[in-house]
Amino acid sequence: MRFLSIFWFILGVLVLGVSLYSVLEREIYGGVVADAISGAVFTQDLLAVLGAIVLMLLAIFGRKDDFRILFPALGILGFFMYAYGIYSFERVYNMLYPLYLMILSGSTFGLIYTVAKIPKKSTERITPPKVLSISAAFFGIITAIIFNFVWFYQLIPLLKEGYRIDYTYSIYVIDLAFIMPAFMLTSIGTLFRKKLAMLGLFALFVLGFFILSPLALVEFLRPGLDGNAPDIFFKWLYTGLSVLYLAFSWAFAAIRDR
Repeated sequence: MRFLSIFWFILGVLVLGVSLYSVLEREIYGGVVADAISGAVFTQDLLAVLGAIVLMLLAIFGRKDDFRILFPALGILGFFMYAYGIYSFERVYNMLYPLYLMILSGSTFGLIYTVAKIPKKSTERITPPKVLSISAAFFGIITAIIFNFVWFYQLIPLLKEGYRIDYTYSIYVIDLAFIMPAFMLTSIGTLFRKKLAMLGLFALFVLGFFILSPLALVEFLRPGLDGNAPDIFFKWLYTGLSVLYLAFSWAFAAIRDR
C-alpha cells in the first residue's frame, strides 16, 4: 500500500498542476477546443482540481489497513482516465498535451494496480444494508439505460447521414463501450449480493459524480461563461444524478465491517 499511496500522491500533484494551470490560463484551449464546449472543459478542469486534492488526501491520511480507501481512489483514477482520455483522443494539441498523455497513462496503470491490490477476503466482511444494495443496483441500471438512450438518440442521426463530428466523439466511445457496461455489470452483480461488485459500483458512483457534476455546473454558469442559455433538461438531469451519485458514495463509505 505504501508504493500505491506514493503513486497516488505523485499523480495527484501532476493532475493538480495541469488542471489548476488550465483553470487559470483558459486561453490554453484557444483554437483547439470549440467555443460551444469550452465551458464544460473549464468546469471539468475545476473538478480535476478537486479530484487531485482528494486523491492526495487519501494517499496521505487514508488508513493503510483499510482497503475501502481503494474504491474512492478507483473512482477518481477512472475520472482522470476519462477526462484526460478525452483531451488525448480529441487531439487537444497545446503545450500541455504531453502531460495529458502522462496522466492518461498513469491513471490507467494506476487503476489496474489499485484493482490488483484489492484483498478479496476482506471484501467479504462488508455487509451493506439490503435496501442500500438493491437501491444502488437499480440506480446503476437506470444510469446505464438513461445514457444509452440519450447517446444513441444523438448518434442515430449521425449514423444515418454518415456524418463525422469533430468534437466530443470520444465521449460516445468511452461511455458506450466502457462506463455504461461497467454500471450494468456491477449493478447486476450487486443484485446477486456479490461483494466485489458492490464495491465496484461504489467506485463507479464516485466516478459518476466527477464526470457529471462538471456538466451540471456548466449549465448553472453558462450565461456568464459563453452567454448562452442553459439547457434546462440536462441541467437538472446532471444535477440530480450528481447528487444521487454523491449520496450513494457517502452511504457506501459509511458501511462498517462485520
